[in-house]
Amino acid sequence: MNGSARYLAVLDSLREFFRDCPMNSEMSSIQLTADGHPQVIVRLRATDPALIAAGIVEWRRTLARGNTWAWRTPCGTEIHVATTGHAPEDTEVPITVVAGPVPNDCGLDHDLEPGRPDELGDDTLYQWLGNEIATTWPFGPLPHGATT
Repeated sequence: MNGSARYLAVLDSLREFFRDCPMNSEMSSIQLTADGHPQVIVRLRATDPALIAAGIVEWRRTLARGNTWAWRTPCGTEIHVATTGHAPEDTEVPITVVAGPVPNDCGLDHDLEPGRPDELGDDTLYQWLGNEIATTWPFGPLPHGATT
């Protein structure tokens, strides 16, 4: 299959995912790869650390069978975070969500070596979110009947 037709399955999968799991996080780009192994890469918009932490937690809570990784830039002044997984109903197309950079002094309380990715557990993610926003979730309520 060539041309635009090879993207249809990935686009349909992404459309169904966003319909079934509406996301509040601020996304700046979505990249689709359909050659060989299809995948979706989402980049969260660079914004304040509280919104980035909330966006990563939202994606992590939504994606099935995934992991979350963080790494400090080689200069050591910023951190990037990525979470991976699949749409809950779709085991075919992996999704990777990348966020950052966030400042080194953000509320992510995890010892990261520059340039070396480290896996983050859900407890660490929730603690990061709590450290960033205290008790205020930055997203408004979902429309009636919508779920995450």
